[in-house]
Parts: sequence; C-alpha cells; structure tokens
Amino acid sequence: MGKFWNRETGNTGAMLAGCFLAGMVLGILFGNLSYPYRGQEADVLGIYLLNRLQEEKIVTRSYFYYLLEQRMRGYLFLILAGFTSIARISTVGMMGLMGFLAGAGASMGVLQLGMKGFLFFLGANLPQGICYVPSFFILGVEVYRKNGRIWRKPGEMRKEYMGITLLCLLGAMGGVFLETYVNPIFLSWMAGKM
Repeated sequence: MGKFWNRETGNTGAMLAGCFLAGMVLGILFGNLSYPYRGQEADVLGIYLLNRLQEEKIVTRSYFYYLLEQRMRGYLFLILAGFTSIARISTVGMMGLMGFLAGAGASMGVLQLGMKGFLFFLGANLPQGICYVPSFFILGVEVYRKNGRIWRKPGEMRKEYMGITLLCLLGAMGGVFLETYVNPIFLSWMAGKM
C-alpha cells in the first residue's frame, strides 16, 4: 500500500475530487434550472415510494442481480479503460458524471420535499455509499495513474493494477449487498420517522 499512496496519488486524488465537485455544482445548477419544467409525476412517484417504504419492504434475489448489473457497469468500464489510452479522459469524465448525478439528485430532493427530501436522498445512499464511494474513488485514482501503460510495462505494474481493481470490485460487491439487503430496512425505518 506504500507504493499506492504517494505524492502523485495525493495530487491525482485531489484533482479527481475537484472533478467530482465541479460535476456536483453543474448537477445542482441543472436541478435548479430544470425544476420549473419537470412534470408533476415526479412528486407523485416520490410520495408513493415513501408510503410504500413505510408499509413494507421487498427484497428479492432478482433485485440483487439487477443492482449487480447496474452498479458494476461503471466499475468495469473504468477497469477496461485503464488498459487503453483513454484512461485519464474516462476517469475524469466518470468522476464528473458521478458528481453531476449526486448534485442533481440532491437538489431535486430539496426542491421537491425540502429538507426531508435531502435527508431521504442521503438515506437512499446509506449504508452502501460507505462501500461504493471509496472503492470507486480508489479505482479512479489507480486508472488515472496507470494511464494505459499496463501493456507497456507488464509484470509488477499489471499485478498491482489487478490487485487494486479486484479490491475495488469486492468493495462494490459489498455495496450491492448492503443496497439490496440493508438499505431497504434503513429506508423503511427512515420513512417511518418522517
């Protein structure tokens, strides 16, 4: 791990965090500017889902597989991009996109339901965010650092890259498990308190 965390890694991490924050600002702006043009269906759907969470929780194996497919797409895209010359562009774009989605989701929650909507948005990302955020961020830093040079310098570099990507995938799997089996219980509890 001493090899992974050094000054270059710190600078890369700070730059990628900046990309995430820039995307978040754009997402917040988008949410605020597009809010007057949204349909009322979003409000009705949000209230319906909140009421359903208060009544029951539904956890199925098919939901796990659905989440597994949905959540792994970003990870697999970055891992594969790490082997190509578009590694850095892909990483910056993915961090900006994640920030945009977070900003737009949070601002829509606030605009639709006030502080309750923001808290519900945060609750919808817990506890799985504890696994998703660090694993995706570490993967992004590793892909950016390697910048597609894995094929040119095989051996130790490839072994390190594969080890870190495997750990990040395990973190993502933990997030999928938490999102499937723990998050509905947490949201149900939250909905009961709201």
